[in-house]
Amino acid sequence: MNPIRCSIALVASCLSLLACGDDSSSGAPDAGPPPGDSAGPDLGPPSPVPPTPPTPPTPPAPGDAGADAGPPGPLSIGLVVHLEALPWHEPTFYDRFREQLVAYGEQLQSASARATFEARFELTSEVAVRSDTLYSELEAMGHAVGVHADLGGAPSPMYDQARFASDLLLRYGQLGALGIDVRHVSGVCSHLDWVAASIEAGFRFTSGTVAYCLMSLPEAERPASFRMCASAAECHERWPETLSDRLQPWRVESGADWTTDSPDGRLVVLPAGNGLPCAEEERGGGIPDSCTLTPADIDLYFADLETALASRAPGRVNVFYTSWSWGRPVDTMLLDQWLERMQPYLDDGRVEWRTLPQMYDDYVAWEAMAR
Repeated sequence: MNPIRCSIALVASCLSLLACGDDSSSGAPDAGPPPGDSAGPDLGPPSPVPPTPPTPPTPPAPGDAGADAGPPGPLSIGLVVHLEALPWHEPTFYDRFREQLVAYGEQLQSASARATFEARFELTSEVAVRSDTLYSELEAMGHAVGVHADLGGAPSPMYDQARFASDLLLRYGQLGALGIDVRHVSGVCSHLDWVAASIEAGFRFTSGTVAYCLMSLPEAERPASFRMCASAAECHERWPETLSDRLQPWRVESGADWTTDSPDGRLVVLPAGNGLPCAEEERGGGIPDSCTLTPADIDLYFADLETALASRAPGRVNVFYTSWSWGRPVDTMLLDQWLERMQPYLDDGRVEWRTLPQMYDDYVAWEAMAR
């Protein structure tokens, strides 16, 4: 802001006006309400105001870039694949699973798409026992690998904060022992302090926040509809609730206030965009619990993509990734259709493929300039 230069006469005039004006702190008796403004009868003390639900975090503005930031940059898009627990003990299952996983990786690579594969403990154990190079092969295709912990999602007197952090540390070390640069974890939403546990284990960012993460807030600060969630499966809606509030990452330090940006927080939240095979089910359609990729799911994905593009913040890192829990395989022809429909957005520069670690790196680089 340019400084205002006042002439001596103007300063004197301002001081004169201040001296003559209303001085509510001068000790003068209260003149009461203005004429015609009746205070009305004494209605007693006001009714208690119910607690306000947590609002989506408001990340810091990028310095003074605001009005000069220009149009928003490309939207960083991604695909997260949760490699869920499956019957690894079956003699031929692992080999079939591995073959199919590599085929998905190659299919995505051929379209220049970038996926982030988040593996559960059971799969990583099998990879380690076999001295398999599966994860490094996926990374060589341009994809990334992280941890899907699936921990802390149900209150139990036998499961406390210390064990939670210890279990996360085990998974961090397990994947790191395979030569992976482990930086992020998903599946940690909990009534316990999942932020502190993730930080203690060594993770630098987290993905896939759902409504069960709100259970770590003080009870009075949780939205009424998610105040007493029994498990992560019961409250699995994405959070923040509105897509436009899930586009910019933010930092957190504690599960007690993770919905508020903490500039010095040691964990970055990369909020999730939507589900790919489950898009129709998330809106109350489709066959419950089926989560099979359909043309309707693809249409809904692109409707959300348009919303995300329209909601980008100038001068910020904007991210939008979709997820798929596997589990169930997807129709490769439909996967190709999804990738083909993405091409015009890539060609005109509206979106760009990024793995989740790349999104994190982009955010850290933005912080270095903006905070």
